[in-house]
This record gives sequence, C-alpha cells and structure tokens, in this order.
Amino acid sequence: MSADNNSRAVVQRHQFADYLNLGTSTAPNYVLMGVGFTTLDESPGAQTSSKKYVNEKTTSTSITSYETQFPFESDLIKSQDAVIALYNVGRNHYTGEDAEFEYVRVELWDAMADNYVLTSDTAIDSTKTYYTRSGSEGSYVYTPVETPEVADISTYYENTASGCFAARKFRVACEVSETSGEDDQVVSGNLNAVGDPTFGYFNTTTKTFTATS
Repeated sequence: MSADNNSRAVVQRHQFADYLNLGTSTAPNYVLMGVGFTTLDESPGAQTSSKKYVNEKTTSTSITSYETQFPFESDLIKSQDAVIALYNVGRNHYTGEDAEFEYVRVELWDAMADNYVLTSDTAIDSTKTYYTRSGSEGSYVYTPVETPEVADISTYYENTASGCFAARKFRVACEVSETSGEDDQVVSGNLNAVGDPTFGYFNTTTKTFTATS
C-alpha cells in the first residue's frame, strides 16, 4: 500500500478491542467482549454551555462535562462470560456497585513503540520471546532467539512493549434495557461511565492494564 493510501486508511471496528473485568481491581480477570456482541459503540455525550454577550452577534459554546455511554447489544450465549455477566445484572436486579465493572477499550491501531530491556529472568519462560542485541548505540538490532538457553539468559533482552496498545479504563454501571427476541435471545443496554477514564496501555497477551496518567 502506498504512503498516500496509508494516510487515508480509516480505522475499522475490529481494531478496537473491549475487555470487561470479571475479577477485582486488585486481582483483575479481563475477558474479551467479542463473540456474541453485535454492537458495542461509544457515545462521549459531551455536555455544553452556551452564552452570548450583548456586544456579540454569535453565541459561544463550551464543553462543560461528559456523560459517556457504551451502547451494547449481544446474543445471549451462555458460554461467553462477559455476556452472561451483563445479562445477570438485569436478571438479578443488581444495583449500586454490584452493577458496576471495570471496562477497558483498547486501540489496536495504536501500538506502543518497541522498548527492549535486559531480561530479569533467571529461568527460561516459554511464553516469552527473547532477543539478542547486535550493532552499536543508536543502531542496535534485536534478533529473536529461536532456542533460548539458560546459560545465556543474562544476555537476552525482552520487548516490554510487545502486545501493548493505547487504552482507556472506565468504571461503568451496566444498564440492561431488555432481553428480547422471538427466537434467539438478545441482551441490550448501556455501559454508563462512572467518573473519568484512566489513560494507559493494555497488554493483550497478559491481559493487564497499566495506567500512565
């Protein structure tokens, strides 16, 4: 694809990934909101304030706050934990904190820049990719190690940015509006933001969120 075509590329829906924390804040268990969900959108809900002074012809408008919602619709698939968790809020008439979740929206089109650091491992972790470094400062080359050896592990590097993407974490209150359908049952409603988002990045391999602000 040419550079000009790249500059016109529109982000696709599948380049957003959505995760619901079914654990706790201290012991999170992020589950992908994928299979089952036919709609999961974002509505920032900007609130405005307008004013026009006597010496002006035009009204000035400013943004005062946000009432963000994430409208969702999903087939009721019993094997999909995120779907069932949202369904249960309406089914069981949960209120308050019982109806709230941590929700992370990941921008898969915005990957973190590579960041290589010497590994602190003392044993080979089969889930990781290790790298050797060659070249000189300013032009280092990092090459994946096909068969890592414990004897050489002190010379290996890890790419801490691998699998990490820009993300926002929200506290959301689940509002289930209905469960309906003549045949296949569909759950629909809104995830309503509680407070401000936390900005950071999400590792899609380890399913962990790290705040940056």
